[in-house]
Amino acid sequence: LKSILGPAEKDTIALCFTAKPLNRPLAISDIMDDVLHIRGASFSNLLSSLRSRALWYFTEGLDGRSWNELEIKIYDSWGDYTGHYERLRTVLDSLDAGMILGEGWGRDYAHILMAVRIYRISFFTFLPPEGVKEILMGLEYDAEGERIADLDLYRGREKISWGGLLSKKGPPHDRTALGRAFREKLSSRLPGDKAALLESMEREIKSRRGSPPAAGK
Repeated sequence: LKSILGPAEKDTIALCFTAKPLNRPLAISDIMDDVLHIRGASFSNLLSSLRSRALWYFTEGLDGRSWNELEIKIYDSWGDYTGHYERLRTVLDSLDAGMILGEGWGRDYAHILMAVRIYRISFFTFLPPEGVKEILMGLEYDAEGERIADLDLYRGREKISWGGLLSKKGPPHDRTALGRAFREKLSSRLPGDKAALLESMEREIKSRRGSPPAAGK
C-alpha cells in the first residue's frame, strides 16, 4: 500500500483490494497491502473491463467454494410486494450478499387447493443457505418486533427450514423469538443510514395497510 502513497508513475493506475463491501466508506486499514499497477489503460476502459468480468473474478476468489443458487419467495397477505421487495434489495445490496439473476410472479399453495400469489427471486450467493435464511427471517419482522411478511427460501425443491437455525446453547427456541433476534442482529450489521432507511420503509408499508385482507387474497 505504501507504493501508491509515493510519486505516481506516468500512465499507471493502482488497483487496490479489500475484503470489505464497496458500498460504504473504507479506512486505509481496510485496504490490503498488495497493489496491482496497470499501465497503458484508461480509467474508463479498465472499469468497463473489470465490470464485464466481475462474475468470473468473484468465482475465482471463492477459493474452492461454489455459488449457491437459491430462490426467495415473498408472500404478503396485504399485497404490498413492492414494499417488501425494496426492503429485501436494500438489505442484500448493503450486505453485498449476492446477485439477483431473475424475478417474477408465481403461485404457491399454502393449503390444498388454496393458491396464493408470490413474488419469486432467483438469487446467486456465496453465503450458505442458512446465512441467507437468517437474513430473511430478520426481514419478516420490523424494528418493533411485529411480523409484517413471509419470506421463504428454497435450494432447488428443498425448503430451508428455520429449525436448522436453532441454537443448541440456549434460547430462543420458538420461531417468533428467533425471528426477532435475527432482526436485531440484522439491524446491527447494516450501516446506520441503511438501518434507518429500512425502518422508514417499514413504517410506510404499515401506513399503507387498510382493513384486514380477505382470506386467500
